[in-house]
Amino acid sequence: SQQSSSRSASVTRRVAGPMLATASCSTPRKFRCNQSLTNWLVTVNSTSGQQVLWRGLPLKAFGRAVYGKPEFTSSQPLAEFFRTPGRPDTDAYREYRRFLLETSQVPGGYYSRRGRRHLLGQVVEMILADHDPYDALATGKAAPRQQLRISRTPY
Repeated sequence: SQQSSSRSASVTRRVAGPMLATASCSTPRKFRCNQSLTNWLVTVNSTSGQQVLWRGLPLKAFGRAVYGKPEFTSSQPLAEFFRTPGRPDTDAYREYRRFLLETSQVPGGYYSRRGRRHLLGQVVEMILADHDPYDALATGKAAPRQQLRISRTPY
């Protein structure tokens, strides 16, 4: 059905020069964004913020976000950010992301049976673990968790 073939995706819109990627909508799976046109991101609080930080692109976040740190997000007034956006500290972000992945980010999803099964399996494993994830990381006993998986799904 049309509804099942739709997914939530970030939509890019032309805004007086650079690209602004903030809107969310339901789009067909075939939707692809031309990432080479995106120079920076303005968002409220979105996973897309994590994506641009991973790529080292400037980010202006208006809401509270786990990545809302001065090393990562711009504190510039919006007009100044549009003119000369400052880049994030990519090395610091990657270290912070690694910390999040090993302590509090759990792979899985809510929108499919398979995603929920994977998510709940990880949560149960974390609850039954001998060490708190933060303590395990601090003592060097944290086992790295696989967060990303290559998908060969054609769009």
